[in-house]
Amino acid sequence: MLMAACAAVAWATMYLFFEGFYLGVLNYFEETVGKKNVQEEIVVVEPSYMVGLEPTIFDPFTRQRLNNVYESLVRSDEDLNMKPCLAKSWGILDDLTWEFNLRKNVKFHDGSEFNADDVISSIDLVKDFLATIDKVEKIDDFTIQIKTKTPDPILISKLAMVYIGTDGIGTGPYKISQYSAKKGELDLEAFADYWGDKPLYKKAKFLTITDKNKRLKSLTDGTADILDYVPYDLAGGLDKEKFEIFAMPSLEVQFLGFNFKSEIFKDLKNRITVLNAIDKAEFAEFVGGEYVKPVDQFVSSGVFGYNPEIEEAEGSSSPDKDCLEKDCLDQGAELNLADLLGKTVRIILPFGSNALGEYLTKSFGEIGVKTSIQYVKGEYFEKTLKKVKYDMYFMGFKSELGDAGDFLKSIGQFNFGNYSNEKVAELIEKQEVEMKPKERLKYLQEAMKILVSDDVFGVPLFEYETLVAAKKGIDFSPRIDGFIYLNDL
Repeated sequence: MLMAACAAVAWATMYLFFEGFYLGVLNYFEETVGKKNVQEEIVVVEPSYMVGLEPTIFDPFTRQRLNNVYESLVRSDEDLNMKPCLAKSWGILDDLTWEFNLRKNVKFHDGSEFNADDVISSIDLVKDFLATIDKVEKIDDFTIQIKTKTPDPILISKLAMVYIGTDGIGTGPYKISQYSAKKGELDLEAFADYWGDKPLYKKAKFLTITDKNKRLKSLTDGTADILDYVPYDLAGGLDKEKFEIFAMPSLEVQFLGFNFKSEIFKDLKNRITVLNAIDKAEFAEFVGGEYVKPVDQFVSSGVFGYNPEIEEAEGSSSPDKDCLEKDCLDQGAELNLADLLGKTVRIILPFGSNALGEYLTKSFGEIGVKTSIQYVKGEYFEKTLKKVKYDMYFMGFKSELGDAGDFLKSIGQFNFGNYSNEKVAELIEKQEVEMKPKERLKYLQEAMKILVSDDVFGVPLFEYETLVAAKKGIDFSPRIDGFIYLNDL
């Protein structure tokens, strides 16, 4: 405190007696430190096309571009912590009522003024996503109250995904100058009337290149400044003197689910046996090397609700690989695993996942179990799971809200494996309305422990990392959600 007080006195003295010098120093800091050195253009290459320009599109490759055009009431930082955006502050009046104070002097790209009516109309467009909201009330032009039907502890996370605006017109740091759906090109230019920090680049371009070799070439030949989704098998060929590679968790966990109506896997001991038969570390290395990590539960370690104390189910380990005869298995009476020997496990996998199929066939074969694998195209996958008889299925889940409750809710919504557990159902119901974070965390972690260790819902397999490459000199920092906000560069 004494040092701070002395510094304040020193600056005051400089201003009183050496005003010209004081103003010169202040101007220097404003011009060289406080302001960004504006550059002409930045080019980002993506592997998939956009779906369109509407803010209601939730496709991740579309939102990767549009998050520079549209803004939401709140926005997550690089660690998924929520911070103000179009709402400068908010608070909970009671378990069902949230109040938001909106920013003033915010303009849309067409010059119109932002106010409470814009928030209300944008929320109305995504009522299905915000199903817990009962009504949104306008208190004045810059204050709204959101009333929910039931307590919603993750309402803020949901609102972070709701963009304000329409028809390609938002309040973000960049506005759309040209869009070609056919070419997969989106051209942006800095918005001069942006309310926040002015963009570093005057222009920005997003290009779509689906071919992985051409995508990498776009970086090495100077076309691209940032390359999103660098192919794993080509990453090693980049010149580290010219480019930096950043690895970010995808927040998407891949797992095998059991069908609880299966004659084989309605037995917990058989589920545990299969869980222990799969060497996930070996498989992760097999499918992706250093960029694929084995996981021990159904959400990533950065997600709220991840349980660091979980240990996978034990007690019914895999049968001895050197002893696969029924008589030999019967000697381990406490394991009661003889009924697995010679059985055929029917598995539904996505089309193109042959590496996974080969590995599962190998792993099951080592414990005396056969596999019958059906590969299904993505557009038919859900229908197939509802119609075909199977014992296991493959699934991936991305925790886009950064919350394990999202995964738990999906079990009830989709429930391809006919899972039922009264305790898990009770914990899911409790966490959905619990507004105290510590209590809610306990519910989430207890539910995750049951799914992984006690009742064995499935087999968590791996989480892949997303690779992004950038030219040296670009101030790029990876985010857990994988988004690229140009104004953060």
